Amino acid sequence: MTFSLCCITSMDPRRTPPSQTHPQPISILPFPRRRRKVMAFLITHFLPVVFLTAIVVSSSNNKAYAASDTDTALIIDSTDSTEHKNVDSSIFDSVINPLSDTDLNIVYENLLNSNEDEDLHFEPLACNTNVHNEICQNFSEQNYDLSQKVVIPCGTCILMDDSSEETLHFGKGLDVQGKLLFPSSSNLKKVVTPFVFVQGILIVEYSPEKLEFQLVGTEDNIFISHPDQIFSGCSLQNNGCSVSKKAFVVAGGTLSIHGIHPSCPYTWTKLQSTVDAGPASIDPSFLSESSAESKSSVGTSLCMDDKVVVNESFNGELGNRWDGTGARTHQRVFDGDDGYYTVPQSPYSSQGPRVFLTNMHCLVPNVHYLLRFQYRYRSSSSEQEFEIPWVKMTRKRIQGWTDWMSTNHVYSRGNINRVGTETWHEYQTVIYFTEDTVDPAVTENLGIYIAPISSAVETVDLDNFTLERPSDAYVDALYVTRSCDELLVNGDAHLSDRYVYPFYSSGGTLQLITDADDGPSTDVTNYFRSSSRTSTWESILSQAIPIQCPVKAAIYELKAYVRVVSEEEKQVLFTLNLGPTYIGIVTCPPSSNNWVLCVAKVQLTEQHELAAKTTAISRLYTRVLDDDISTVDIAKVEFKYQGGRTLQLVLQQEEELGISHCWTPGSEILITSHTIRHEDSQVAKILSVAEDDGKNIITLEDPIHEPISLEHDARTGVEVALLSRNLKFTIDENDDVDNPLHGGHFIIMITAAPVLQEIVGVEIDGFGQQGRLGRYPIHFHMCGNVTGSVVSKNTIRNTKQRGIVVHGTNKLYVSENIFHNTRGHVVVLEDGGERWNIFERNLGSVGHGVEKLISRGDSDNSPSTFWITNPQNTWKGNVAAGAGLSGFWFELRGGVRGLSASMHPDMVPTRLDLLKFIDNVSHSSAQGIQTYPSSGYIPNSPAVFENHKSYRNRKFGVFFHAGGRMSIQGGYISDNKIGVLIDMDHSTVISNTSVIGYSMTYKKVVDSMGEQASRSPATALCDEGKNNGLVGIRLDSYHDGSLFDATGSRLENVNFSGFGSGSCEGSSSLHVDNFDTRYFDTRNKMQNVQFMDDSNKIDLCKSEMQVAIWDVDGSFTEGKSGYIISDTNAIRSHPDCKSLGSDSCALFCPGACLRTMTLLVPLFYDRDALTLEITGTIDDGRSITPVFIKNFRNKKVYEPQRESTHSIFYATLPASGRYYGQFFLNDQPVWPLYTDMKYEDAVGNCGPDFKSFVIEKLNPLQCTELIQNGSFEGGNTDYWRCLSAKCLLLVEDEGADGTSKSLLAPNAANKAGGRHVGLGQYLDTRCIKEGQTYTLTAKVKLQNSVTGILYECNLNGYSSDPLSCPRATIRFRNHLEQPTNTFPNVGNMIENDKEWNQMSGSYLITAHDEAAYSAFLYINGVPSDVDVHIDEVSLTLIAPPTSSPHHTPSPTVTASCKKLSKDKCKKQPNCIFGASKMKICFVKKDKFYFDCSVFTKKVTCKENTLCGYDIEVKKCHHICRPDHDRKPCRQAKIKSTGQKICKYAKIANPCKKCRSTVDCPAE
Repeated sequence: MTFSLCCITSMDPRRTPPSQTHPQPISILPFPRRRRKVMAFLITHFLPVVFLTAIVVSSSNNKAYAASDTDTALIIDSTDSTEHKNVDSSIFDSVINPLSDTDLNIVYENLLNSNEDEDLHFEPLACNTNVHNEICQNFSEQNYDLSQKVVIPCGTCILMDDSSEETLHFGKGLDVQGKLLFPSSSNLKKVVTPFVFVQGILIVEYSPEKLEFQLVGTEDNIFISHPDQIFSGCSLQNNGCSVSKKAFVVAGGTLSIHGIHPSCPYTWTKLQSTVDAGPASIDPSFLSESSAESKSSVGTSLCMDDKVVVNESFNGELGNRWDGTGARTHQRVFDGDDGYYTVPQSPYSSQGPRVFLTNMHCLVPNVHYLLRFQYRYRSSSSEQEFEIPWVKMTRKRIQGWTDWMSTNHVYSRGNINRVGTETWHEYQTVIYFTEDTVDPAVTENLGIYIAPISSAVETVDLDNFTLERPSDAYVDALYVTRSCDELLVNGDAHLSDRYVYPFYSSGGTLQLITDADDGPSTDVTNYFRSSSRTSTWESILSQAIPIQCPVKAAIYELKAYVRVVSEEEKQVLFTLNLGPTYIGIVTCPPSSNNWVLCVAKVQLTEQHELAAKTTAISRLYTRVLDDDISTVDIAKVEFKYQGGRTLQLVLQQEEELGISHCWTPGSEILITSHTIRHEDSQVAKILSVAEDDGKNIITLEDPIHEPISLEHDARTGVEVALLSRNLKFTIDENDDVDNPLHGGHFIIMITAAPVLQEIVGVEIDGFGQQGRLGRYPIHFHMCGNVTGSVVSKNTIRNTKQRGIVVHGTNKLYVSENIFHNTRGHVVVLEDGGERWNIFERNLGSVGHGVEKLISRGDSDNSPSTFWITNPQNTWKGNVAAGAGLSGFWFELRGGVRGLSASMHPDMVPTRLDLLKFIDNVSHSSAQGIQTYPSSGYIPNSPAVFENHKSYRNRKFGVFFHAGGRMSIQGGYISDNKIGVLIDMDHSTVISNTSVIGYSMTYKKVVDSMGEQASRSPATALCDEGKNNGLVGIRLDSYHDGSLFDATGSRLENVNFSGFGSGSCEGSSSLHVDNFDTRYFDTRNKMQNVQFMDDSNKIDLCKSEMQVAIWDVDGSFTEGKSGYIISDTNAIRSHPDCKSLGSDSCALFCPGACLRTMTLLVPLFYDRDALTLEITGTIDDGRSITPVFIKNFRNKKVYEPQRESTHSIFYATLPASGRYYGQFFLNDQPVWPLYTDMKYEDAVGNCGPDFKSFVIEKLNPLQCTELIQNGSFEGGNTDYWRCLSAKCLLLVEDEGADGTSKSLLAPNAANKAGGRHVGLGQYLDTRCIKEGQTYTLTAKVKLQNSVTGILYECNLNGYSSDPLSCPRATIRFRNHLEQPTNTFPNVGNMIENDKEWNQMSGSYLITAHDEAAYSAFLYINGVPSDVDVHIDEVSLTLIAPPTSSPHHTPSPTVTASCKKLSKDKCKKQPNCIFGASKMKICFVKKDKFYFDCSVFTKKVTCKENTLCGYDIEVKKCHHICRPDHDRKPCRQAKIKSTGQKICKYAKIANPCKKCRSTVDCPAE
C-alpha cells in the first residue's frame, strides 16, 4: 500500500516565494513482510539501548527507515501507529534508557546489509499535510508555559508576533512539530533555549533587525519523535534518542531560515585596492605644551639670554664663579692664546673644576639643558686610562648647609668607560633641574663640578664648558613640526654645530663631527661618532621616540650610513626598543674602516603598539655585534613612515555586490592573510560604506595591516568577506565551564529529499563539541539524496569542532559560506561514500588543530579547509585561505568507512574519477593541495585540477603523494617553499601553468617587515644562510615503472620565474630529492618550458644518483631534444653529455634516448656494498663511459624475509645499445644467486630496447644441491623467504629428528592466512640447465595455528580441497622474453599419518626454465589456520645431462690455456685473456671464486678450487694466504691437480708477499 505526504518546496527567495508553494505527494514503497522477522529479532536482542543509529520498520505501512551515525537512534516500531495531533509535552519528560552506541551500530549495519534497497529516513508528519492552509496564530496569545518545553503542535501554524518581550527563555526547549514562523516584522531579539527540535516547519524570514538563538545547558537532551512519524527510531515507545546538549535538530522537518538580505548574492569578494591611513598622530596638546615650556622665558631683565646658563671658553675674565670644589689650587692656564681651567687633584676624587650658577633665577625647572665640555686627565701613574668623570652638583641651602648631589640626567650614563690621559675628550649630556632645586626659598646657590672617579688622576683640565637650553630650532623640530612621519630628529646632524642632542649614547662618548671631508659622500659633512666603549651591549646611538608613533601596521624604513673603525669587519645592529620588547630592524653589512649603507623596513604589530603605550621607554637602540672597543661613525640617519596602515578598502566590483545594504556600518569583515601565515588574517569593523564612481569603498573603524590587493598583484589579491549576519546561533560560553570545548551543534538527521532545507545567511558562533562524534556546527547526517537543499551565505566561526559535515548525504548545494577561526577539518565529507554534492565559492580562513580527536584514526589535529574523502563531487571557486595543514586534502581510502560502508561495499574512493575541481584557490596554509596518505589517489582517468591557484603556502603549493594520473591545467603556483611536489607519484601532467618562486609582490611584503619576517613563526620564505632555496617543481622516484600503467610525469607549456637573483639562495625551477630513492622514471619529460627571467633551471646536487628527464623539444636547454641527467658515474654513460654548469650538478645529452633496465637481486648485501659495473657500446658503435651502480634500498626494509623483497639496481642507458654487466663485492666479481631483469619503462619510452644486455655469471661452486640452509643447523633462517604478511619463525628443538631446528610459516586466518601462505627459497640460476633432473625431499609438519593439533591433509585432494596438502613448485620468471611465469610442480606429500611427513618429487629442467632470470621454490597450499613446518629440505641433482650444449666443466686451471701469452691466448677459440680484469689466460667458461671468506661451512669451502678450510680458526681462506712465509707460499698447490698457483714476491700493491699467480701474475 502507498499513501501521500506533503513536502515543502524550496523557500529560496530566488525561487518560488513561500506563499506560492504547493504540497507535492511522495510515494512510500511497501516494506516486505520477510523483513519484519529481522526487525523482531533485533528488537528482542537490542532494546533498550543508548541511541546511536536508527533503523525502523513500521507495521502500519511495512516500511523501514534508518538513521545512521553515532548520534541518532535505532528503534524499531512493530505496532500500528495512531494519529496524534497535539501531544502533551509532559509525556516526553519521563523517557529513560536511550539506545547505546555500540549496540546501535551493530543493529544498523545488520539492517543495512539485509535491507540495502530500502529507504530509511525521517518523513514529514502527515498531520502537517494542510498546515500551509492554516491561519497562523500569534505566539503571544497561546499562553505557553515557558518554564516547560514548548511544543508547536503538529498541524498548526504559530506566528512569532510583535510582543513586549525582546528575549524569550524556553526553560526546557522548543519542539516545532507544526509550523513556526519568525516574520521580518518581529521585534524579538533573542531566543534562549537548551534545544530546538524541528519535526514540522521552521521559517525565519530575513529582517534588518538582529535575532539571536542562544543554546544553553550542560545536560544531554532526548529527542522524541512525534507519534505520527513513520520512522519510529526516536519514538516514545523506544525511549527516544540522545542528541547531546545545546542541540538544534531537524528530523523529518523543513528549515527555511534567512539571515541575509535576499538581494545579497555574494558574501565575499576580492580586494581591488587600498587607501593608506598615514602615520599615527602625536597628541597636539602634548606638542603645544612641550613647545611652550621649552620656549618659556623667566621674564626678568636680569636674564639677558634666558637659554644660555654658562658659556665659558676660559679665554676672558672668569670672575669668582669658578673654583676647584675644595681643591687647594685651581687656575686658568693658557696654552698659547687658548685658555683652559686646571685643578690639581688632592687625594679626594670628589674634587674638580666647579662653576657656580650665579644666574640660578634664570633656570626653568623640568626642561632639558644641554651640558657640553672638554676635559683632559693628567697623571704620572703607570695607569694611563681612567673612567670618564662624573658630573655632580653642590647646593647651598638657605639654612646654611651644603648638599652634595648627582645631576638629574635625562639619559642614563650607562657603563663606566675609560679614556686615555694627556688627550682632550668631549663629554655631552642632558640634565634638568627640579622645582625644589631652583627655588630661591630653598636654595642659596648651585654649583656643577666635574669629578674624576679615580684618585690616581692628578690633574683635571677643563675647556669650552657650555650649559644651555636647546635652541628654538631644536624646539621646533622636537615639538612644533614633529610628526610620526619621521621618528628621528637631527638625523642629519645639522640642527647644531656642537650638540648630538636629542641623540645620546648609553655608554662611551658620543660627539658631533662637523665639516668633515671623510663622510660617506661629498654632501654629507656632519656625522656622529661613538668612542670610548667598553661593552658590546651599549647603545652607541639612541633617541627617544614619541610613544604615540609605534602603532599597529605602520611600516617604517630605517636608513643610515655606518663606519666601524676596525681592521676586522664588524656589523652594527639597529633595533627599536619598546620597553622590554626589542624589535630588530637591520643588521648592517660588515664594515672595516669603510662606510656601508644600512637600509631595512620594519612593520609594527598590535603587540608593539601595546608595548609602546604601556612603557616610558620608546627609543632607537644601536649596538656593535661582538665588539666592545671600536669607534663607530654614523651619518644621515632616517626612520621614516612608509605606509602599511590601511583605512579604506576598495572592493572588486562584483555584479550586484549590494554593498549599501549588505555590508553595513558596524558589521565585521574578514580580510584573509596576505602572507604564508594564516595568523595574518584580519578582522575589522566597518565605519562607513560608499559607492563612488562604480567603486565599492569601505572605511574601517581602525587601520589594519595593508594586505595585498589586485592592484598589487592581479592574481593574488586577498579576499574580503562579510562575517556579520542578522540571524545568529550562539552559545552561552559561561554555562559549561567544565567543558569549554563543547558548544552547540546543528544536525539535519536522516531527512532526505523532497524534504528541503534552506540554511541561508546564518552566523553560527562557537558550535561543535570537540571529541564527540556527530556534534558539528552544521551536520547533514545520513540524509541520502537531498536534491534542492541549500546551505549558503552562512558564517561559521570560532568553532569547537569542524564546520559543515556532509555525512552519508548526496546532492547538497553548499555555497558562499564563510569559515573563520575553526578547529579541525572544516568542510568535511565524512565516510567517503558521499557523491554529487556541489561546493561553490566557500571561503575558509584560520584553521587550527583540535586538542581532542573523535577517534584515533581521525586527522583533525592536522586540519584542512576542505577534507575530501570522495572525489565524485564538485568544487568550484572555493578558497582555502589559511588551513592548519592543507587547503584541500584528498584523504582517500581504499574503501568507504563508517556507517556508509555497508551501503557502498564495492566502492573504492582512491580509484574514482574526480568529478570537477575548477577555479579553486589555496593560500596561507602549510600545503595548498595534498593527496595523502600512502595508499595514494590513482583515478581511472586523469584527475584534473583546473585553473587552480596555490600561493604563499609555508611548505608545498601542491603535494601529490604515492598516487598517479594527477593533472594541473592552467595553474598558478607562487611563493611556496616547493611549488609542486610529485612525491612517489606517477603519470602527473602539469600544463599551461605559471610557477613562480619568489614573486616581487610578496618580496615587498617580506622586506617591509625587516628582520622580523625571518623570526619564528617566519613570514619570509628564505631560510637565511642555510642554502635551502625555493623549488618550483620537485620530481621524485617511484616504486615501479609499470605499476598502475605508469607513464612518467610531463611538463607542458610551463613558465618559470622567481628562482634566480632576488630569490632565496639555492633556489631552482626544477629539483629532484634524494629521499627514499627508487626508480626515477626516464619517461618524465618536458616540452615548451619557458624561463621568464634569470631563474636557475635545475639543481641535482643533492638529488638521487640517476635522474633522467627527457627534454622533448630542447626548450629547457639549448633547443635540441635530449636528456638532462645527474652528473654521476651511475648514469653518465653517453659520450655526448655535457655539463649544464657546476652549480647544477647536471648534464645535458643532446640527441640521447635513455631506457631503464631493472635488476632484482637477493637482499643479502648491505646498501652500497654491491656494485654493478656496466660497459658497452651505443647504437653507432661508440663506447659508453662505464657506469657504476649501487643497490637501491634506501628505506628501512620492514619485511626483509618477504619473497618480493629484493635489492634493486636501475641501469639507465642509451637505447638500442649493447651492454655487458658484472657484479662486484669488495672489488671482487660475484654472482648474486639470481638477477631478475625487466624494462622499467616498457610503455611510453623514447626509443627501442637494448640490442643486448648480458650479466656475467661466475661458474657455480657446485650444482649438486640447490637448497641452502635446508636443515637450519646454523640457527637462522638465511636464504628462506615467506609468502605472507606474517613471516618466518625459527622453531627450536622441534625438528624432524626431534632435537634440531625447523622453520615455521604461520598461517592464521586473522593474519591474512590462506593457501598462498608458505615459504620458499630463490635458487642459483646458474645451475638451471636444460636436461638436468633434480629431486626434492623435505620433512613437513602441519598443525592447526590456533589449537596446535596436527592436521591430516588429503593426499589425493586438489588444491581447492578443504583438506588440501602443501606442494612444492618452482616459479621460473623471465620478464624480458616470457610475459607469464610458469609454476611446474616438483614435489608432493606422500604420507600424512605422522607428525613429520615426507614430501618428495623430481623435475626435469626444460629450455624454458634455463632461460629464466630467477627461479623460486614454493612450499605452500594448505588452508588458512594450518601452519606449515619444514625441515631437512633438499633439491638434489640426480642425473647430469648426457649431451648438453650448456654443460660447464668443473673449475680447474686448464693446461690448454694456462700460461699462454696474450697473443697465443687470443688465437685459441676456447680461451680468453684478461677475464675478470686479470692479466692471465683462462678457459672461457672457467671462472674462479677468489673471496673464500664468504663460505662458512667446511664442505662448501673445500668445493671451491682455490679455497682451503682452516680447522683451528674454523674459517675458509684462499690457499695463497698472505700470512704465509716464502717456503709455504711456494709449496701451496691445488690438491686435485697438484698445480702450484702461489708465488712469493714483493710486487707493487696490491700484490705483496704471498698471492695467487692468477691474482698477481709474474712480472
